[in-house]
Amino acid sequence: MYVRVIFIKMLYHVLLPSVTGISANQNWPIRRMSNVTGDIMLGALFPIHERDNKYECGRLQDEGIHQLEALLFTIKKINADPVLLPGVRLGVLALDSCDSATYALEQSLDFLKGFVARNNAHHDRQFRCSDGTMPTYRDGSFDRVVGVIGGQSSSVSIQLANLLRLFRVPQVSYQSTSPTLSNKEKYEYFFRTVPSDVNQAKAIVEILKAFHWTYVSVVYSDTDYGNKGYEKLQELAPREICFSNPQSINVDHFTDTDYDTVIQNLMHKTNARVVVVFSDKQVAKNVMAAAARRHAINRFVWIGSEAWGGRQYVVEGHEEVVEGAITISPLLKPLAGFDEHFKSLTPENNAHSNPWFSEFWEEHFNCKLQDFYVTPYNQKFHKWCEEIGEPRISEANGYRQMPALHFVRDAAYAFAHALSNVQRSLCGGQPGLCDAMRVMDGRMLKEAMEKVHFKDESEKTFRFLPSGDAPPRYSIINFQKKSDSSDYLWRPVGTYALSEMGVPHLDLDKNALRFKHLEMEFPRSFCSAPCHLGQAKLQLEGDTCCWLCTNCSAYQFLPDQFRCEDCPPGTLPAHPHKARCDPIPEAYLSYSSPWALGTMAFAGLGALTTLAVAGQFWKFRDTPVIKASGRELSGLLLLGIFLSFSMTFVIVAKPAPCTCGITRFFLGFCYTLCYAAIVTKTNRIARIFNQRRQKPCQKPRYTSPKSQLVITALLVSIEGIINTTWLLYDRPAVTHMYPTREENVLICLGSDTASYLVGLIYPFVLIGFCTVYAFKTRKCPDGFNEARYLTFTNYTTCVIWLAFLPLFVLSTSNTIRSVTLSSLLSLSGTVQLACLFFPKVYIAVFKPEKNTKDAVMCPHNRNSSCLALPPALYPPNVLNGGVNGCKDNYRNSMCSEPSPSSVRSAGKYNSDHNLCYSQAMDHHKNTCPARQDSINLEEKPACKHQTYTNIEQHMTL
Repeated sequence: MYVRVIFIKMLYHVLLPSVTGISANQNWPIRRMSNVTGDIMLGALFPIHERDNKYECGRLQDEGIHQLEALLFTIKKINADPVLLPGVRLGVLALDSCDSATYALEQSLDFLKGFVARNNAHHDRQFRCSDGTMPTYRDGSFDRVVGVIGGQSSSVSIQLANLLRLFRVPQVSYQSTSPTLSNKEKYEYFFRTVPSDVNQAKAIVEILKAFHWTYVSVVYSDTDYGNKGYEKLQELAPREICFSNPQSINVDHFTDTDYDTVIQNLMHKTNARVVVVFSDKQVAKNVMAAAARRHAINRFVWIGSEAWGGRQYVVEGHEEVVEGAITISPLLKPLAGFDEHFKSLTPENNAHSNPWFSEFWEEHFNCKLQDFYVTPYNQKFHKWCEEIGEPRISEANGYRQMPALHFVRDAAYAFAHALSNVQRSLCGGQPGLCDAMRVMDGRMLKEAMEKVHFKDESEKTFRFLPSGDAPPRYSIINFQKKSDSSDYLWRPVGTYALSEMGVPHLDLDKNALRFKHLEMEFPRSFCSAPCHLGQAKLQLEGDTCCWLCTNCSAYQFLPDQFRCEDCPPGTLPAHPHKARCDPIPEAYLSYSSPWALGTMAFAGLGALTTLAVAGQFWKFRDTPVIKASGRELSGLLLLGIFLSFSMTFVIVAKPAPCTCGITRFFLGFCYTLCYAAIVTKTNRIARIFNQRRQKPCQKPRYTSPKSQLVITALLVSIEGIINTTWLLYDRPAVTHMYPTREENVLICLGSDTASYLVGLIYPFVLIGFCTVYAFKTRKCPDGFNEARYLTFTNYTTCVIWLAFLPLFVLSTSNTIRSVTLSSLLSLSGTVQLACLFFPKVYIAVFKPEKNTKDAVMCPHNRNSSCLALPPALYPPNVLNGGVNGCKDNYRNSMCSEPSPSSVRSAGKYNSDHNLCYSQAMDHHKNTCPARQDSINLEEKPACKHQTYTNIEQHMTL
């Protein structure tokens, strides 16, 4: 606060002169002011004259006159409204900015002097005149200024805003669009009735996209307006739009030669036919003049910002150059009633309100008024205006309402509605200017401005955004030559405004657009032709808008337009654009595959055969052959074989965590179940016959069916523990294998490596034990001796695995691996079924005469290690075969009976549970002393040999 007071004091001493009225100095520019008195005054700045480096203020601009008259016209309407500001009259103090930030700042000092005088009179009374009265500036007119309308250009508005914020004076611009002014921390008291350039830049980018213009030059003024606009264009433009060859214009120092150089640089880019000109109207006019001097008549399509779009001042004298331009303009809406008002004005009836109207009259009618000042521009007029009678402004002599006057109207109504709200708040609804309003609090007025809302010229509700900006609302206009005359006009061809969803949207009528009168179609603007689908742009160094097209490989895609990348395995680029990689359809061995059908048919036949064998075993379960094979263990063996065949249907199924887990678990479990039963059975036979030879009177342990099942369960449980631990450590899952770049095979995780066969290690250990026990029992009785079959089974299993295992490990085809694995299980099951079960089923079904206990118990080799006795105990007739012997195939046995049938037909003492040997009872009577009382050979006339009792009881015959 202290710094602000010191600043005000300095301004008061330095700037406050004791001068009132309008200066009579005839030097150009002539300082004038439009003064319409009122209870509350609004300041205003308009570009009445154009900027000129020689005279500071150049020729008069019709646009500035129209804007001033639009404000005066609107103030009259507001004052005539008995409801809006009852009892309060608004006045205007309007100054000329000459479209120059420096000159505008100088003119604005008049407002500052008034603010200093008001602050001294009502707040810090530190200065008095010699007569004791409070000093005033220009009769106090400036003391009553509560807000300022203006300026037009952003550079003027920024300078003005920096000063007005010191005195808390609200400011409303009707055409400044720089994004810088949206910073409410820096420009707290600034408002505007036009949208920010951020929206304008979006509209320009949308136009470029609509025409597919990708190679565009840019000309921008080196001011805040131009620099911010160019930055926004670069920020908002997509990558495919390149702003090449940017040309910055130094507003204050560029000469015609410099402008000619700019046009020459633009022409060097032969493919850049579109030029965006983001500048004020003076720079745009100079650019068009330079293009005319360089004969670039049909060379460029100009895209203009709102600062010069639709301005007659820019195109005047350069219509052929500007023809075809597409520019952005604040939404065009004629100001209702303004045409009648303006046409009724004359120097006589408007000289007091508008001191520049006489100068406008001279310019408009190319004549000179007798009582007006001499200017650098009216000396060329050689006739007096009085000589042409009483002319009136009309369309016939060139009158056209300037665009965007309704924004000036909106600025005036924004102040009026804010003051109306303040009046209701401070004056309690009483008409007139109450004492509380005579000294306006700028902060209160600012807060009222933020809340105002009213109907604009389009009967739509207007309100300021939180940033102080107006919502986006633009007209897209095209400068065209009339088809029936040599005149030109700005023709509206579209809009850029908020849609019903509240999103900015470009609505462009391309049928209404036209480039040149004799060339309707707009030219293309690109550096390099668009690449074909699937091609990448290889940008050239130094100019990102130009590129070479290069083809991506068959397995590459385009993550963007500028590079190729390899598709991940299992995917292929989507044709034809290659913008993404699509997954390759999963391939797996399904039930419909010929390979799967073949293996499933073989496995199904094997499973049915296994069930048939199991049925026959159940049917003949009480016969010696079936008993001798061990019914319980044979059942487990058949179950393992059945599981081996059944696994084929799981292996060829679609890989899933469930099927993968089942395959890994039962792959080795099937073999374990089979060979655990075989090991247990052969081990039992070996122990029984081995012990009868070593300890004939001692019964072997753990030979009962229950014991055998427990032993088998223990052996199988080891495999179960191994597989369960393996599954918990390496959980089953599915993954993909890529044998070739175009294949995506769904497999079980780990099935493509040898680790998948971990579960087979233990079963192969059991196969080794089976081979050992088969060798040990090779000389046991035929009913118990399976050595040949087991050996053949084991050898065949090993040969099958050695033949198929390399194929499984080395193959890269999941189909071959799956078929190999299922074939291994099925072939192994077939071998076991054929070798271990078919002979027994054959005897039980087709050879019942061999399905006897004698046939089962009769040894096949006289050197049998299972039942061998000392050689001295064998009589000669037995060693030579005996009188009758067993059947021919048992002629070398130690039985003295004529045949197995004779044994069954003997007396009741010829027990089926004993084996007969040709040895005297008394010779070996002490062999089993505990059992001598139970053996009475004298009562057994059919067999007088020593009896080797109860072997078959251990075999469950």
